[in-house]
Amino acid sequence: MKIISTFHDYYDSIQGYGFDPTVIYLRKTKEIENHYRQKTYKIQLRGLYNNKYDYEIRYSGVVFFCAKVYPFVCFRHSVNCKLRYFYNPVVLLRYIERAYSKDINSHRRWKFSGGNHKKNIKEFFAIPNNFEVNIKLHEKFDSPVFVIHYNYFLCNNYTIVNPVLKDMNFQTVYDPYSAFQEIDMFLSGVMQSAENKMITISDKVRKQKHGFDKTSFRPKMKSS
Repeated sequence: MKIISTFHDYYDSIQGYGFDPTVIYLRKTKEIENHYRQKTYKIQLRGLYNNKYDYEIRYSGVVFFCAKVYPFVCFRHSVNCKLRYFYNPVVLLRYIERAYSKDINSHRRWKFSGGNHKKNIKEFFAIPNNFEVNIKLHEKFDSPVFVIHYNYFLCNNYTIVNPVLKDMNFQTVYDPYSAFQEIDMFLSGVMQSAENKMITISDKVRKQKHGFDKTSFRPKMKSS
């Protein structure tokens, strides 16, 4: 797989070990604002203000990576704006119970207005992984990787196509070699098959639109 991009991601160096030049990943980032609110991408932990480490919840959402979904929660430092991404519910729960221990122990419900934080975290990370639905979204955005964010401050959803995964600490989910291999196989296999299917369907529809059918190109037989 040959990557054409204006930025460097954490798995790009794998190209140095050789790649298939016939598989091209045109990695151009774009942001699309969604005009709907989907609760699936929003974890119910509203009201988490600065904890004892000066972090506050900033985003939640899902990384769609080669037809698989990876929910995440992101905290931002209130001073240096450093981001912390969590893809593992166990690690996230451990962090929240340590960072917000005083609020949890004192039962200050306004801090956890979503209700039971353990239950909410478990449900959020149990987002169904529907392969067929995911493939349709990949086709829609024409990319092997995209992210749907929920912004707690703007209260909206938006999609980033071809995000910079190293900035999202996605290397904790896939190491560089595995990430490169997954994208390569997805582009050359699943996306290529979907594209060929669309071309076949388009040809069929175009013929029907112009009045052609299966007998249109058969030679006419002379009557005796």
